[in-house]
Amino acid sequence: MIKTLLSTLVCSKLFWMLIGFNLGISFQILAQKKTDYIVVDSVLTYGNIKSAPIHPDTELEFKRTKKGGYNTYDISTVKEFRVSDLFYLRKEIQLNGQRQSVFLELLNDSVSNASLWKLNAKELHFFLETPEGITPLNKENYKAILAENYDDPIVQDLIGITPLWELPLEYLSKTINTITKPRTFTKVLVFTPFIGVSNMQTQFLIPFTNVIGKISFLSPVVGMNGEYFVSFKRNISINLGANFSQFDGQAYQEYRISNQTSKSDLYLDYNLIQFPIRGKYYLDFEPNRLRGFASFGYSFAILSLEKGGMFIAEFQEAQILTYQRPLAIDSKYSGINTSLGLERYLSKHRGLVLELSYFQLQQETKDQISGINLHLGYKF
Repeated sequence: MIKTLLSTLVCSKLFWMLIGFNLGISFQILAQKKTDYIVVDSVLTYGNIKSAPIHPDTELEFKRTKKGGYNTYDISTVKEFRVSDLFYLRKEIQLNGQRQSVFLELLNDSVSNASLWKLNAKELHFFLETPEGITPLNKENYKAILAENYDDPIVQDLIGITPLWELPLEYLSKTINTITKPRTFTKVLVFTPFIGVSNMQTQFLIPFTNVIGKISFLSPVVGMNGEYFVSFKRNISINLGANFSQFDGQAYQEYRISNQTSKSDLYLDYNLIQFPIRGKYYLDFEPNRLRGFASFGYSFAILSLEKGGMFIAEFQEAQILTYQRPLAIDSKYSGINTSLGLERYLSKHRGLVLELSYFQLQQETKDQISGINLHLGYKF
């Protein structure tokens, strides 16, 4: 019995030790999730920062616990701090002709020997820090400075199309850290006006029959495509566009209803505006020079009928009855839109786009518009 009691006590002690160990690990994990911290006189303290100061404000409000009050720290005492995922350091910079201490925010993924920093102010300022010091970046000099310090030939084309904004600079820095082989660079948002031809076919139900009428026409088409790249490698994009085509076709069609033969001259004249939304995937053939793409998506279209009709000849035994009847089709359509194409870059991100696309638009009725388009566009 004594052995049983001792064994129970030992097991209980071991049990509570395990509980304590697990709780210790849990508290440690929770402490690690507390990302805000401040470094004052080389002492790091976790807590909560009210907000990052906006220049020229040089004071930081910080509290150690949720229930505690905020204490104010001057820039002269704070060496560094972190708010969520944003890291700040106190730096000495030349600004507006004066040497001053400021809090600079490190842009994500900056490299160690050439780091990009941002000064949060009413007008953002950007800096490049190298072992030689901190250099302010402005519209006149930043591309030359970046090209000199990021001298990898793979990213020179990217530097050429990088504006002096926060997100493009972060993308440049992250690319420099991760790129292993050449790839095509493009801006995150681009536009492509285009012109071309469309081989269109319109199908509809001939009035008072169950016969499908068909009219084809080779139509001019013009449009604009907006493209937003969603992947880091910028090889996947979402496209939203609009294009206009004009249909003016006619066709001769013979059909039988019961024992009666009819011959009709059909004609349609309408304007069609399409609004395709597509996903597009790119494949490099020659980085920054030539690449192909494929797209697939949905298209909504509005049709404006100018005129439509049919001249009918009905053969009734020994006589022929001729008359004219109006022809109307639906005004709203939707359906699929897919394409294949090539892009040939002329300079930086600008280039020519050759695209072969197919669309098929339908209504709840049997009205249908389909076509094969050949476009030539200019991406800028």
